[in-house]
Amino acid sequence: MQKVVRRACIEPAGSALVNYFRSRGIDYPEDISDIVVTAYGRWLRPERMLLDQMINARREHRRFLAWREKQPITTVSSTDLTMPFHTPGNWQFVIRQDPPQEAGPGTVPGDLHFCFVNGGARRCFDSPLNILDSSRIVYPTPTSREPLLVVSLADGVSVTGGGRSTLIWAYNSNSGQFEQVLDQIVNRNTNGEIRLITSGPLAGDVVIDRPGPRPAYRYHIDVYRLTDSTSTTILSYYGNSRYNDGSGLPVIDAEMAEIERRLHLWKPGDPLPSPTRTRCDKLELRHGVEWCG
Repeated sequence: MQKVVRRACIEPAGSALVNYFRSRGIDYPEDISDIVVTAYGRWLRPERMLLDQMINARREHRRFLAWREKQPITTVSSTDLTMPFHTPGNWQFVIRQDPPQEAGPGTVPGDLHFCFVNGGARRCFDSPLNILDSSRIVYPTPTSREPLLVVSLADGVSVTGGGRSTLIWAYNSNSGQFEQVLDQIVNRNTNGEIRLITSGPLAGDVVIDRPGPRPAYRYHIDVYRLTDSTSTTILSYYGNSRYNDGSGLPVIDAEMAEIERRLHLWKPGDPLPSPTRTRCDKLELRHGVEWCG
């Protein structure tokens, strides 16, 4: 349909339709044909054409694109990796962000890009989400000699802002490269969490909770072990925690006793694992879930 409109009404020299739209500030043929086809479809149904609104919206869109082209790609984070990872070359981890992009009537942050830079060499990756929460170097256990590079992200494009992502890289001295060992995403609106454990019997492991597909959202728990630049699932089960169940603890803390029991690191009668994110005067175990008493 748009091709027909362009051939018949837009491309002919001196087109009255083109002159009309240019008088309204619309110059691009694809914008004109899109508005005409949309208005015609609404007239057939019939619906209100809202021609003025469509013209204004398209004009604002072009203004935004012209403004966006002038905006620089910004560096939001730069981390020296050379000393912490004992690399033979000078390594930098650089996070750059594109200019803002349109989202409905407003704008959202642009896409993020991760780059490992070693002298003139550069390896870059696109980010799954577009808000940087943190980029940090973490020693996964109290006795670790080799750290991990951990990046936490959030979703600023979704209307609900639901996504939360964690990416982890380790340095492989054999290949001389930083290799990704974890890339996971959860929905934070239903208390999803990705947690790298750095102390206790699970130190060095990553625990993830995700709500199940149906209310009342019983949480699914996964535990990953990070070894030799890879991640391996060592536990996967549906826990006893449910959305808004009143335990007073984050899901991972509430499930910690069951996680450790299944991994033969805790048994009934032992002291309950202490929560890392919530202080409780008294811990209780109810139906396999830790509660703040």
